[in-house]
Amino acid sequence: MKLTKTMNKVLKERGKEMTTKKVKQYKPSLTLKRATLVQMLQHMHLRIVFIKADGETRELYATLRKEALPPPKEGKEPSTKEKSKEVIPVWDLQKKVWRAFRLDSVVEVEVMFKNIE
Repeated sequence: MKLTKTMNKVLKERGKEMTTKKVKQYKPSLTLKRATLVQMLQHMHLRIVFIKADGETRELYATLRKEALPPPKEGKEPSTKEKSKEVIPVWDLQKKVWRAFRLDSVVEVEVMFKNIE
């Protein structure tokens, strides 16, 4: 499933010209899109392609499934820091570390049916 196709569909319905630049600039409701992606991550393993801040494209195999996450560190208090709604922290299934990406930098999302680990 490519998110850009969804953005193209929404833009087409609104009668806007289809260009890569316009698709990148179009930002659908962050709340709904974020909630949907987080829900998918909580139940599945996903391949996420996004553009890093330096312009490089990165492919990430990620999840938020409880079974795949590391146990919480003993004695460490949960953070009280306000979390950005534009950044999604995920568990990297290949490198076994926490990673994060900006929601507006996502280029492609694919459900992984094979075991990544």
